[in-house]
Amino acid sequence: MPRTSFAAQTPKGPFPGVVSAGDLDLVMTAGDDVDGNEVPFISSRMFVVARNVHASAPYTVTFTSAPDPISKRSADISAFSMAAGDVIGFFVSRAGWEQVGGLLYLDCEDASIEFAVVVLP
Repeated sequence: MPRTSFAAQTPKGPFPGVVSAGDLDLVMTAGDDVDGNEVPFISSRMFVVARNVHASAPYTVTFTSAPDPISKRSADISAFSMAAGDVIGFFVSRAGWEQVGGLLYLDCEDASIEFAVVVLP
C-alpha cells in the first residue's frame, strides 16, 4: 500500500493582525502505523511535531533521511522512543531528508503517535 500523505501547515505570522480563536492551532494527524506517512516538501525548511497521545504506553517514531547532496551523509532517526504524553519537535531541510518525489517520510509504531509538519519561512 502507498504511504498515507498529509500536508504541511503554514502558520500565521510574524505580524498576523487580528487573531481569532483557532487561528493559531496546529492540526495533528494520527500516524499510519502500517503503511507509513509522507509529507510533500513545500518549503526548503520544515519543523515536525510528534506527540504520543496514549495514556500509558511508549511508542517509537522514525524519520527517514536521504544522502545529503554535499556530504553524501545520511542518518535516519530510527525507533526514537516517545513516552506516553511526550511531545517532540524536529527541524528538517530538503538536504538530507527529501525522498524521491519531494517527500518527507515519517513512520510510527502505533497510531497513538500524531504528527504536524509546519513550514518555516
